[in-house]
Amino acid sequence: MNTGSSAISPVTVFVVSHTHWDREWYETFQQFRLKLVDLVDQVLNLLENEPGYEFFMLDGQAIVLEDYLAIRPEREADLRRLVQAGRLLVGPWYVLPDEFLVSPEAIIRNLQRGLRVSRRFGEPMMIGYIPDPFGHIGQMPQILHGFGISAAMLTRGLGDEPVELRWQAPDGSIVLLVYLRAGGYGNFAWFPKRPDLFVADLADRVREYLTGAATPEALLLNGVDHLFPQPELPQLLAAAREALPAWTIRHAALPDYIAAVRASLAADDRALPLVVGELRSPQRFHLLPAVLSTRMWIKRANDAAETLLERYAEPLSAWGHLLGGPDRSAQLDEAWHLLLENHPHDSICGCSIDQVHEEMRPRFAEVMQIGEALMGEGLNRLAAAVNLPPEERGSEGVGEQPVPSGHFAAQVEPWPREERAVVVFNPTPAGHTGRVEVEVRLPGPPQAVEVVAEEGSRMPAEWLVRPETFQGERAVDGDEFRRLLASARVGHFNFRRIRNLRLRIDGEAAELDILLRDDERAPDLTSIRATLDRIEAEAPLDAVTEARVRTHSMATGRLAFVARAVPGHGYQTFRLLPARERRRGGAEGRVSDSPSNVIENEVFRVGADRATGTLVLEDKRTGRVLRGLNQLVDGGDAGDQYSYSPPAGDRQILAPAQVATVQVERSTVEQALTMRYSLAVPAGLAPDRQARSEAITPLAVIVTAR
Repeated sequence: MNTGSSAISPVTVFVVSHTHWDREWYETFQQFRLKLVDLVDQVLNLLENEPGYEFFMLDGQAIVLEDYLAIRPEREADLRRLVQAGRLLVGPWYVLPDEFLVSPEAIIRNLQRGLRVSRRFGEPMMIGYIPDPFGHIGQMPQILHGFGISAAMLTRGLGDEPVELRWQAPDGSIVLLVYLRAGGYGNFAWFPKRPDLFVADLADRVREYLTGAATPEALLLNGVDHLFPQPELPQLLAAAREALPAWTIRHAALPDYIAAVRASLAADDRALPLVVGELRSPQRFHLLPAVLSTRMWIKRANDAAETLLERYAEPLSAWGHLLGGPDRSAQLDEAWHLLLENHPHDSICGCSIDQVHEEMRPRFAEVMQIGEALMGEGLNRLAAAVNLPPEERGSEGVGEQPVPSGHFAAQVEPWPREERAVVVFNPTPAGHTGRVEVEVRLPGPPQAVEVVAEEGSRMPAEWLVRPETFQGERAVDGDEFRRLLASARVGHFNFRRIRNLRLRIDGEAAELDILLRDDERAPDLTSIRATLDRIEAEAPLDAVTEARVRTHSMATGRLAFVARAVPGHGYQTFRLLPARERRRGGAEGRVSDSPSNVIENEVFRVGADRATGTLVLEDKRTGRVLRGLNQLVDGGDAGDQYSYSPPAGDRQILAPAQVATVQVERSTVEQALTMRYSLAVPAGLAPDRQARSEAITPLAVIVTAR
């Protein structure tokens, strides 16, 4: 297509003014927000006072509206008026994430929040505008389709493909894709201010764009990272219209360009080339893949937070609400809000300045605090709804034991038995067998316990932390005994809250057992006093001359066991019983009962090669042996936070500096093989960064296979 200034085929040029706003990157969020406020102030003033400056796009991110209004709340009505007029383009995203480092659910929540925030002001821009992320997931067309978005626009991930494409997800969803192959999202960011030079530059940019286009529409994106609006643009566009009368040159909004492309395709884009799935080509634009492992603590923290919210806090809160608990959707929304603030691509990729990433830590911490609190609340409510025998539920209330002849016995509530129930929930869709750790409270530490499933089978179990309890016993005379009972009437024993009281009287002798609370619940004074009143009516306390007083506190231990066949999105109840005898299956401590350097089950045998620091795996079914597994290789990196670049004269460290030590631990629950060694690695890069230094430092390595 001829795009010179002479008479040519009709061309429509769409000049879209915008900024690409990295919320935090080479400056912190607060430092960048100073500039954001100035930028949006200028945009609003231009849109309101310069008739030729018609449109501006806020980078497809709704969070910039919140960030701006936190400083300029008085301008919310101005924003709303311009968005509703279609002159200020907002959304659909909340932030522009890295698609490979956040979960699919997080991408969906990102769009949900972005659209919700945008609709507070007007209609959002319904285009999947993803200009700068470092490659794109294959499911993106599917996700966009789910929100009614039928077009996407991107820069990275393709090669020599044309501008207009169809992009298909694995499920068959297809969107119209505009590939910004000619200069990316800043292909008209800067231009000459002299009219004749501006016209020539614009014509060159249009020619370059249309070289790869199938339609006569050219998109010139007038913006780039943190670029402020250019107020001289309307006058320069007027000069271009006069110099190029055969062209239609518009200051436009991005949806105008998409609509024109669809019209040129006669609403039938099936002739366009089809690209399928993940887009990861670096042919035209860098993908910077090393960011996938930069600052790994960020990736681990994000994975933990997403898993907590998606797999535990949300489903458990929903189930708890169905069982009559409070609606925690507002707390969950705040947790997602905090997490999404860590998802902009320069944040989650770890490629910003140090202070930016330090400020991510408290956001992750708050997400975990909210998620863990909601998970615990939901688990407690579900456990309370499970049908357990009364003695396992630990229900409050007055209860009496059989009264032997000549004795009187009473207690405030059923005395805690050594038998306990543990309810294991599975928040995933599929059934699962796995190791479970649980905190167990007992009135006294048994030597061993057995974990018994609902059908009666015994589960392998072990104590990780054995229960410990304080138990005191003393003999008192009748006066001290009556003083203690008077104190018990107000729910306290030596300034500790009473959970349970058990009393036996036999003539002049008495036995008093007091179980102290280990929580913040108030004593049940009504039940305590009613119990003591009945005792006095049946057996006068004045007759008691001696008593044995025992105090108990609930013991807390940590138990690990194998929970078998817990149904998906369901639960199974396991009973903890005192072991009748020391037997396999009773919970004992971890032991190292074999000098062998292998661990094995019925399928595999895993051993250690101490000379190389690697693992050896044998498939016992076939006899096949795989050696050299889990080898750690230390190499140099002379690159930066974006790119891995080994030094030209690098030397790799493959083997331990000395023979590794191996320890094997076995218990009824699991087997663990731990190998310890050190690598003698260069201390850093040489001054010229072409090799690693000659100075050596030890790097301790601990490898555990379970």
